[in-house]
Amino acid sequence: MAHGKDITGQRFGKLLALWIAGKSGRENVWFCRCDCGQETAVRLSNLQRGNTVSCGCVRKAAGSGG
Repeated sequence: MAHGKDITGQRFGKLLALWIAGKSGRENVWFCRCDCGQETAVRLSNLQRGNTVSCGCVRKAAGSGG
């Protein structure tokens, strides 16, 4: 397994961290599955800081006026 914090199985908003997808610079990028079923790759820092909490479905729903 790659070096760094193992967050496998942890939830960040609607995202469930599944595995390390690769690196962006020196930072791990995690493959995550959203509650809506979509999958996305997110930098660890964005998950930990709460910058990314979904695949984008939350933003889309908020912008739909619904």
